[in-house]
Parts: sequence; structure tokens; C-alpha cells
Amino acid sequence: MIGWLTAAVIILLAALILWGLPRLAAGRKVAAQSGELTEALVVLSRSLGLERCDRRTVFGDIVHRLRGEFNRLRVDMEVQVGRSCSFTRITIDFPQPLDQELTILSDRKPAVRNWLLRQKEVELGVEEFDRDFILLARHERRLEAILSPAIRFQLRRLMDKVDKLEVGDHALHVMVLEMTEPDAVSALLKKALETAERIYSTAVQLGPSPSKVEASVYSQAAADIYSREEEPVSGEPSSSSSSTASGETSSGSRSPA
Repeated sequence: MIGWLTAAVIILLAALILWGLPRLAAGRKVAAQSGELTEALVVLSRSLGLERCDRRTVFGDIVHRLRGEFNRLRVDMEVQVGRSCSFTRITIDFPQPLDQELTILSDRKPAVRNWLLRQKEVELGVEEFDRDFILLARHERRLEAILSPAIRFQLRRLMDKVDKLEVGDHALHVMVLEMTEPDAVSALLKKALETAERIYSTAVQLGPSPSKVEASVYSQAAADIYSREEEPVSGEPSSSSSSTASGETSSGSRSPA
């Protein structure tokens, strides 16, 4: 009887060791990755002037959060380093609603909401862009006006780096799975800020959507925006406009680069 009991205890201990060792190793790896990320995010928050940088543990996973304002854009970035699931999620809220009544999506699943938004799915007429994005809008002309070549270029560059992208009247959202490498996270936030800043600036120039004002109010603004950008071949910006898209900001604003 004692022999059977001893054998059962040994088997149980062996099972616990076999179960626990991989989890212990994974926990150490998560802690090491999280330590490197913490240092990088502190540097990033200081360089961008963001107010809050903190971390917490949730069921063994470590969640980092970076919040604050950059050029009036409200930033909320969450990076989860976990044993089973790691991701980076960024939300950039515009200083005020864009009032464009359009939504840009990289995933068809949210498109079922278009009846709530009173929007219809439309195409821009640029083959590569229409293939990569779902566009919902109440006014097709407004969509064509705000999606200038430079903005299309920036959206496609951002989309190349993420698993999910959404732009609406209130915010820009991106999410990418399995991204916790500090340099990649920093580069993604800066690219998202550049894109959000250009979209907001263009929307301000265009003014509210034509359901609130006459179309003639924004038609000249749209023409002015396009006149400052060289129309690219196949709907993509030339080298000069792409450099503008990736680097320049309005006067008095800071660049995330």
C-alpha cells in the first residue's frame, strides 16, 4: 500500500514539474521582454511629450500603456506581452470630430455596421487602394476629396505594418498581433501619428461634410489640397509628395519622427 502511494506521489510531482517548467521559462521570457519594452516606452513617451507610461500584470501577461497628447491628438497605446497572446493596439483620437461621415476599414467584419452609420460601401476608383480597404461613406465626392494621393500613400504604408486598421470621424485605430519589439512598436506609433495628423489637417481644410454645408464650400478646399500634391502614376504619390506625407507637419506642430 505504501509502495503504491509513494509511486503516485512521484508521478504527481513529475507531472507538476513537466507542467511547471515550460511555464516558468515562458514567464522569465515575458519578464525579460517586458523589461526592455518598459525602458523603450519611457524614452518614447518623453520624446513625444506624453504624460503617462505605466504597466500592470493581467493573468500572468504584462500590459504596458502609454497615454497623452501629441499636437492635440490624444494617444492611447497598449502593448501586451504574454505567454499565449501578444499584441500592440493604438487609438489616436482627433481633437474634434472630423464631420466627414466616412469610415475606412481594413476588415470586412465591421462593415455590417454601415446601416447604423447611414453609410454605403463605395470604391475610390484606384484599384490597389480599393482592393486593400473597405470604404463606407454617405457622400462619394467627399471621400474622393479627403483621400488625396498623399493620404492614400500613408494609409497603405501603415496598413503594411498592421493586422487591423480603422479610421472614422472620431479616431484612428490600429492593431498588430505578436508585435512587442521596442523599435517596431515605436516606429508604428510614429507612423500612426503622422497618418492621423495629415487626415485631421485635411478634414479641417475641407470643413464639415456636405450634409451640413453646401458642396461648394469644400470643393475649392479639395482643389487646393490636390494642387499641392503631384498626382502620381497609378494613384500613388511621387517621391516629392511621399516625402511630404512621411515627414512634414503643419507649422508650429511637432514631428513624431
